[in-house]
Amino acid sequence: MPPTHKRPWSEEEDNQIVESVAHFGKEWSHLAANLSGRSRKEVYQRWIDQLDPNINKGKWSPDEDARLVEAQAHLGNVWTSEFAQLLPGRTRNDIRNRWTSLELAKKKALARAVKRAAKQAR
Repeated sequence: MPPTHKRPWSEEEDNQIVESVAHFGKEWSHLAANLSGRSRKEVYQRWIDQLDPNINKGKWSPDEDARLVEAQAHLGNVWTSEFAQLLPGRTRNDIRNRWTSLELAKKKALARAVKRAAKQAR
């Protein structure tokens, strides 16, 4: 059944997905059919972004940040599975979000440096 409206995922739904994947595999259409109001795509996205036990939800290491910066310089902003292969355990969504936060931090640091330089020039 197609979803009627978006709603937060419940712990019960999460548990049902995890148990179903363990028993039946990654048959997203089958899993969605057993979750009222959830589509195959929603169930798949929930698994790959949140529930897969292989996801690394810990803090990013300096090594991971360096690999991300290097990969982005080579691959650009096309957040493909190539990034995920270079950063095992990190989802494409996590990688894109981390890149955005690194870029924002860099812009803020530059703005602070410019502000300091302007004060010193007075």
